Amino acid sequence: MHHANHQQPEGGPPGAAASADAGQAAPVSAPASAGGWVRACPLGKLREDQPLHVDVGQCPVCVVRSNGTVYALRDECTHQSVPLSDGEVADGAIECWLHGSRFDLATGRALSRPATQPVDVYPVRIDNDDVFVRLDASGKSLP
Repeated sequence: MHHANHQQPEGGPPGAAASADAGQAAPVSAPASAGGWVRACPLGKLREDQPLHVDVGQCPVCVVRSNGTVYALRDECTHQSVPLSDGEVADGAIECWLHGSRFDLATGRALSRPATQPVDVYPVRIDNDDVFVRLDASGKSLP
C-alpha cells in the first residue's frame, strides 16, 4: 500500500514524511521498527491471564500472556465492538464481558456465540523484555 505522495526527507527515517504532509491523515503516534514491528508494552507489565489494552498507532490491541505464551489480538469484539481486554482469559481463550463470546487467543476464531466472525490476531515478538507486535497499514495482521 503506497500513498500518493512518495516524497521523503533526505536522510530522514521512513514515515517521517507523514507528519510533514498536511494532506496525510496517517497516524504517527507509534513509530514502527524494522520489519513493521512496533513496541506494544514491557513484558513485565503482563500478568498471567490478565489482558492488557494498548494502542498501536490507531489500532486497539489486547495483549495477553497465557501459559507462558504472549498473544496479541484486536481489542474489539466482533459482535458488539466492546474491548476484549475487559474480559476474562481461560483455557487459551478470551471471553467478552458483554455477551460471553469467546475467541481463541492463537487464531482469533470465534469459539462461542453470539460472535461468529474471528477477531484479528497479530504476530508477537519478545525482544529485550519488550513485547512487539506487527500490523499492516489497515490494522490487520501480516502474513
